Amino acid sequence: MVREEFINGRGVPNLIAIDQDYSKNSLEMALSYSKSIGGTRTCAFLSTFEEEVVTDIFGEQVVLTGGIPSLIKQSFNVLLEDGYSPIVAWFVCYYEVKSIVDSFHANGFDFLNKMISNVAEYGGLTRGERLINSNVKNEMKNILSEIKNGKFKKEWDIEKKQNFKLLNNKRKFTKESEIEKVTLRLLSAIGEKK
Repeated sequence: MVREEFINGRGVPNLIAIDQDYSKNSLEMALSYSKSIGGTRTCAFLSTFEEEVVTDIFGEQVVLTGGIPSLIKQSFNVLLEDGYSPIVAWFVCYYEVKSIVDSFHANGFDFLNKMISNVAEYGGLTRGERLINSNVKNEMKNILSEIKNGKFKKEWDIEKKQNFKLLNNKRKFTKESEIEKVTLRLLSAIGEKK
């Protein structure tokens, strides 16, 4: 993505953090790296090393690689368990996610709400709050605490020592899941599989 955006005359936003500035010109050096890869064409945000690490791991676990895929998989499974077609369940729980994300990514959540029907907006705003409730928020806080207090790092160290046993089991489960089979089949069928 960084290379593609650079070639297109744009850049990917960067976070810049200096933990130890021995040379006294680390910020200038970091900004030059950002500029070299196109980051400053878009924007570069100042952060701290700790903030970047903690928020990056948190964002991955809670939203990007944990929350969103888990929400998609579980919603797909709920529809299948209730007798709906895997193809239709895949379309509404997996495929349409990109267009929704693209809509709010470009212009914000309010823009998204104006682009969808009133019934979709009402259902999303009222049911989304039921789904992502105080229990989920509390679990997010627990996950953040585990990252900050080192519990996640210790867990990861054990996982590495055990030759990624749990991770490999999770990978196998994902690869053999119904949604993965349907995804690969349908992305090929519609010509979007890369």
